[in-house]
Parts: sequence; structure tokens; C-alpha cells
Amino acid sequence: MWMFQSEHPSLVKEYEKHKQAFFDNAKTLKRKRDDEPSSPKQSKLKLFPPAHVLQGDVDKLVTNYIVASMSPLYTVEKPEFIQLIKGLSQGKQVITRKTLSGRINVKYDAMIAKLTDKLSAAKFVCTTADIWSANNKSFMGMTVHWLNDDLKRESAGLACQRFQGSHTYDRIAEIIAAIHRKFDLDVSKVVTTVTDNASNFRKAFSEYMVTEVETNSESDHTDANMTTNADSSDDDDDATASVIQDNASYVHLDVCSALTEGADEDEFCAIQLPPHTKCICHSLNLIATTDADKAIKNAQYGKYHHSVMGKCQAVWNAVHRSSKAADSVEAILCDNKKLLIPCQTRWNSKYDAIARLLELKENLDKICEALKLPKFARTEMEFLAEYKATVEPLAITLDGLQGDEHCYYGMLLPKLTQLRYRLEKLHMSTLQYCGALVNALLVGLTTRFQQFWQLEISDVIVREAVLAAVAHPQYKLKWLPPDKRDNVTQLFLNSVIRLNSASGAAVTTAAAVNTDDDYGYEETTPAQNVMQNFEQVTVMQYLTDNDVTVETLHKYNVVKQMFLRFNASLPSSAPVERLFSVAGLIETPRRNRLSDKMFEKLTLLKLNHGIN
Repeated sequence: MWMFQSEHPSLVKEYEKHKQAFFDNAKTLKRKRDDEPSSPKQSKLKLFPPAHVLQGDVDKLVTNYIVASMSPLYTVEKPEFIQLIKGLSQGKQVITRKTLSGRINVKYDAMIAKLTDKLSAAKFVCTTADIWSANNKSFMGMTVHWLNDDLKRESAGLACQRFQGSHTYDRIAEIIAAIHRKFDLDVSKVVTTVTDNASNFRKAFSEYMVTEVETNSESDHTDANMTTNADSSDDDDDATASVIQDNASYVHLDVCSALTEGADEDEFCAIQLPPHTKCICHSLNLIATTDADKAIKNAQYGKYHHSVMGKCQAVWNAVHRSSKAADSVEAILCDNKKLLIPCQTRWNSKYDAIARLLELKENLDKICEALKLPKFARTEMEFLAEYKATVEPLAITLDGLQGDEHCYYGMLLPKLTQLRYRLEKLHMSTLQYCGALVNALLVGLTTRFQQFWQLEISDVIVREAVLAAVAHPQYKLKWLPPDKRDNVTQLFLNSVIRLNSASGAAVTTAAAVNTDDDYGYEETTPAQNVMQNFEQVTVMQYLTDNDVTVETLHKYNVVKQMFLRFNASLPSSAPVERLFSVAGLIETPRRNRLSDKMFEKLTLLKLNHGIN
């Protein structure tokens, strides 16, 4: 190479010249490529600046953020928040706290108006009510639930307003009636209000529930109303509540608009409440706690129960009260599931905590060693597994009945029937430790839901639960004993005829009947027979249809109306408890400047965000 350069210097210079020109051209091309946009989108961004942000849009976004994040109103006054909004909005101003309050008021009024329109379009609604206390204040919470024409469940919060003074039955009735009037919810539209088993709620509805004295009775008992005494064991607040009638006679189906004939409207009680339903999940929770504890009287069961539950509670207490103990358990479990701690206010939390211990049984000895607690013996682990298997049917039923979106009142009787059947199967099996527990659960289930097991359709509550179950395509008649199915089928058919006649489905038929009915024979006309035959054929087609989805009701309009009426209700008051969970994140001790009115508006706006 050195010899070639020395012998041909001119060729070497020419080579170096072309080499330098090549690299110069490459640099020029790279510079041009970097200056040009890589895509049409980038070209548009360079040619056109970002769209101008309007002040109104910034104010709306800030308001939505405060409501959705449940942040304090004074957030808009923080320098860091102001700097953030100005930096993102090209220097736009942040609304003041006073302006924010005004915009929340406007947003709340718009939400209430839209909710009222939705409720006016609904044929039947169900409400839930309960009282909640926080920071030395009490609040009445209410939610509303209904089914739209597409058979989809819709829910919303109605109120979370301050409740001052004693929680007496008359004050409770007054507030519930006022909330119903605020949203134009007449007692004819509210099929029921679901509450817990507290005596003040029960007496409020016993005293102020709209009643009607029915003069006619039919052989099928579809119009008969019967009063039964509530089981005193359901009440956990006041022993005197046993004398309160929970199943007072009330207007059934759609006959709820007329007051007692001849009574002056001013003299008639101004407070009118719809029918009342006790929270089924609250009763099931009492079975899982109060009734189950009665099994401890059995010597063998009590011995194992005290020993095993004592060790479980020691593990839970150590993890809950000591961060050092929690760190030790976390190091043992690594990425596995963590321990669950029971909570008295949450149903099934004890069952879930025990189930988690059994899932982690391979590490349970290590956990006990780290916490310096006595280990579980083999027999104690067997007891724990058998205990879980025994209460599992009850826990599954509880979870199924406290839902919201996919929960219907028609699930009540089939779920209770399944629960009793599963407990009876356990009772017939060879249980080594928990035989006394199964007996206690069966006794509690039989006692607390005695009216349902007899299937007396003359009882209003039983009749509505039966009709709701038959109107649900998933259950129909399958859950009924074979000897009851014919009577229930006739009851369902009669109710379909009554409901569709009252709702105007047979207006043309009724008109044809009344035009030429002056002979006094009181016989049915051919038009009436045709309508009843049509409804009978439709009901029988529905009952024999193998499709178990709710959407199949669109094929059977007369049955669909029954579903809307009897399944609009919920078997549990759990939705109002979820309202209080949202309220607890807003009503905190540090937000002591928040007024009761603004608190309610923020809570309902957060809960009803889909209606805005």
C-alpha cells in the first residue's frame, strides 16, 4: 500500500477528493432529512399550532375533576394546582372556590332534572333506605332502582341528607316521603322500599304504609291480603319490635292511586309510604352470626371452635395491629395472596378470611413461627376446612342476593330453596366436626324465613316473591315442589291478566265489553275470552321455552310486564350501603367547612356520574 502511494501520488489525491465529497453529500442529506417532517401528521403539527383552549372548557374540566376525584373544594386555591392548570391550558385562569361551588350547584340541578325524567319514564321503581352516622352527624341515604324497556337494571342515588334529632319512626317516615315527592315518585310507582331490620324503620312503614280495604276476594287468593307477625329474632335493635307487623296489608299490583272512599284528603295522613321489604341479606347475616353461635353449646363443636377460632383471631390481630408482624408475613408469602382480616360491618368477611387461611395453609406454620403464635394441629386444620365447606352455601347465597346490576327479586325464593337443599345434604352427610353448626344454620333458616317455606300465596310478601321468581326466565317453575306447580301456574296466569288489564293492554277489549252489557247476566264476552286465551297461550309458551336468558322476555310482552313489575325490586339494601362508602370518602374530619347541602350534592354527583 505504501509503495502504491509513493508510485501513484496523483491517483491517491483524486481518491481522497472523491471520498471527502461523498461524506459531505451524506451530511447534507441527513441534515435535510432531519429538518423535514417524518409524517403528514407531524407536518400538520408544525404548520398549525395547537388549538386554542377556551376558558369555559378549562372550568368544566376542573369542576369534573373535583367531583370525580372527591377532592376538597379548596384544591383550586392551591398554588401548585393553579400552576398545573395554567401550564396545561396556555395560561388560562383557574376558577375560584366560590365559582366552583356555583358550577357544582348547576351540575347538580341538571343531574336531578335528568334523573327525574328517567324516573318518570320508568313504570316501576324500588328504593332502599338507611341511616348512616359519621363525624357526629347522621344522614338519611336513599337509592332508587328500576328496569328499562331493554330489561337492563338502572340505579341512582336519591339522597344523602342530614338527619338531625332522634331517629324516631315518624321522622324517618317524614324524610322518606319527602324524598319520594322530590322526584315525583308516587306510592303507586314505588313497588317497595328495602331497609334493614331496625325497629324504627319497621314501625315507620307499619304506621304510614298506604293501605286499601279490598271488598272482593277471589278463590285463587290473588286479591287477598293477610297480616302476619314478623319474627322477633330478625330484629337486632329493639326487642319490642316483635309486636310490629312487618307484613301489613297494602295495595297490591297497580291498585294504589285511590285513597279510602269518603275520606277527606286533608284528614288522610299526608305521609304516605310504599310497601316495605326487610333486607334479606341482613337476615342471612344474622343466621351466619347469631344463629351459628348457638352451635357452640354443643360440647365437641364448641371445643374445636374456641381453639381454632382463637388461633385464627390471634393471627389476624397480630397482622392488623403490628406493622412488624405484617412485614414478617409479607416476607413469607412473597408474591402470594395476602391475609384477609374480618370486618364486622362487611358480610362474609369472616368466611373470606378463613378461606384465605386455607389457601395459604402450606405457609401457615411459618407464619405462626414468625408471629410466635401456637401452630394449628392437624385436626384443627380439618375442622377449619369442614367449617368453610359448611358455611360456604350461605356465603354464596349472601353474595348473590346483595348484587345490584344483575340481581332481581325473583332470585330470592330459588336461592333460599337452593341454600336449604345444600344444607340438608350436608346434614345427611358424615360431618366429623360441624354437625351442630349445620343444625343451627338449618334452624335459623327455617325460623327466619318460615313464611316462604309454606308458600301460602294468600301472604302478600310470599305471593310477590313467587310471581317474581316465575317471571324470571332462569327459574320459572323449576324451583317449586311438583305438587305446587299447578296452583302457582294458575296464580301467575291470573296475575298476568290482571296486570295487563290494569295497565291498559286490554283497553279495546274492555271497551267492547262495556258497550253492550245491559242484560245483567255478568257473563264474559267472546272478546274477553279471546284476550284471556291469548294470555294463557303466551304464558304456557313462556313456561315451556328452554331459553333462560332475560332477553327472551321480548318475545312474550305480557310476561315482560310481569317481570318489570315484580323484579324491579331488590332483595337487599346493600346499594345504600355502597352509597355510604362513597359518602365516607367525602365526609372526612378535615373537611369541617363542608356544608351538609354541598356534601350531599358532591356525593350524589359522584354516585350518579353516568346521569350527568
